[in-house]
Amino acid sequence: MDKYSQCQSQEILAVPNFLNSNNCQNYPYQGYQNIVSPTLTNMQTPMMMYPGPVPPQAVHVQPVPTHSSETTPGWALSLMEKVEGINKRLGKLDLIERSLSEVKTDVKNLGDRVGEVEKSQQFLSDKFEQDNKEMKSLSMEINSIKAHLDTTLLQCKNLSKSVVDLQSRSMRDNLLFFGIQEVNESDTTVREDCIQLVRDLCRDKLNIDNVAIDRAHRFGEKRGEKPRPIVAKFSSYHQREDVRKNSRKLIGSDIYISEQYPKEIQAVRQELWPICKKARDEGKRAVIVKDKLYIDGNLYTGHATTRNVKSPQKGRAGKK
Repeated sequence: MDKYSQCQSQEILAVPNFLNSNNCQNYPYQGYQNIVSPTLTNMQTPMMMYPGPVPPQAVHVQPVPTHSSETTPGWALSLMEKVEGINKRLGKLDLIERSLSEVKTDVKNLGDRVGEVEKSQQFLSDKFEQDNKEMKSLSMEINSIKAHLDTTLLQCKNLSKSVVDLQSRSMRDNLLFFGIQEVNESDTTVREDCIQLVRDLCRDKLNIDNVAIDRAHRFGEKRGEKPRPIVAKFSSYHQREDVRKNSRKLIGSDIYISEQYPKEIQAVRQELWPICKKARDEGKRAVIVKDKLYIDGNLYTGHATTRNVKSPQKGRAGKK
C-alpha cells in the first residue's frame, strides 16, 4: 500500500471515533455528517469530504437534528444560565457605570461651585480685612477729630465768655429806664429827645442835676400802648452809680431803672432773682452782682431751674 492510501485509511478509521464523541456536535464542519460513503453505511461513519464534485449516487442526505433542551447537555444549559446571569449583571454594571458617571459629573460641578464659593469667601475675607483696616484708620481719625473738636469747643466756650465779658464792659456805663412815656409817633411836629427825658427824670425824681449823658435811645418793638425802654450811656461810671443807687426813690411809681447786661447774663440773673427775693424775705442780706448771688456775704453755688423760676419785674434796681 502506498503512502497516500495508508493515510486515507487512517483518516477514515479515525472519523468514527471523532464523530461518536461529544465533541462532534461542536465540530465546525457539520456537513461531514451528511456525506456517507456506500462502503461505510454499516458503520454510520461519514467519510471525509474531498475536494471536487461528489457523484450523486455516493451522497446520502440525512436530516439535521434540531437542538432542544432534551438534546442539550446539562453543562451547556448551566453555562448558558451563567452567561445570561453575567449579561444581566453586566447590564446592571452598565447602569451603575452610568450612575457613577452622572455622580462624577455632579461632584465635578459641585467641586466647581465649592471653588467659586471659596473664591467668594476669600474675596469677602480680604474685603473684610481691608474694611477693618480702613475702620481702624477712620477710628483713629475720628478720635483725632473728636479731640480737636473738644479743644475747639473749649476755645469757643472761652471765646464766648470773653465776648460776654467784653459786652458787659461795654455796657458798664449804661442804664435802662422803663416806664417813661413815649411821644406819639403820629405827631411829626414833636421829635423825642431821649437824653433830655432821662435828665428831666434824674432832676425831678432823683434830685440829681447836671447828669452827663453821651447818648440815649429807645430799643425794642412797639407793643400796644406800653412805652419802649430807653438805654442811656453815661459819661461817668460814678454818675451812673449815683443814679442807680437813688433809683429806690422810684418805688411805687410806674418807672424803674435797671442795669444793662448781655442776654446770657440777664438769663442767669432772672433765675437767681427768686432765690434772692426769698432770702430777703427771710431777713437775710442778699444781693446780685452781675451773674452771681451773694447771701450774707457768701457766694450762692446752687443752680436755679427755669421750671421753678418766675419772671421778675424787669429786675428793678430798687429791689436788688
